[in-house]
Amino acid sequence: MTSEIIIQTLASGLLIGLIYALIAIGLTLIFGVMDIVNFSHGEFLMLGMYSSFWLYAIYNLDPVYTLPLTAILLFGVGAIVYRVVIKKIIDAPMLAQIFTTFGLMILFRGLAQFLWKPDFRTVGNSVVSGTVSVAGIQIGLPQLTAG
Repeated sequence: MTSEIIIQTLASGLLIGLIYALIAIGLTLIFGVMDIVNFSHGEFLMLGMYSSFWLYAIYNLDPVYTLPLTAILLFGVGAIVYRVVIKKIIDAPMLAQIFTTFGLMILFRGLAQFLWKPDFRTVGNSVVSGTVSVAGIQIGLPQLTAG
């Protein structure tokens, strides 16, 4: 194994670790601020990605530029879910919160599979597509932007 492969692996691991850290920060904020265990956190992320993808697929808008619109849309979805579901279980035992948010997770996942099918989808040429070469190490622009 050459030193370039080791450095490439370390750079890729660092970037994916930063993405995981962003997800963990989101979970920590939800639990710390709202004091609720939210198992549907990843499904809200999925809905955000689908909304950006469909704005790209239908209107040919780059996902980076649709970020404010996607944030507003997901804020609305989150506010509705809070008023309809979460507000009723905010003072309930933790087990009720876990079961409720787990049920939301299954609902959102099933709804997404029903509406959009579980097919692989990509965004073509985006503002952040491609790689950057730094001293012979290839760094993906999407991972660099997210991290």
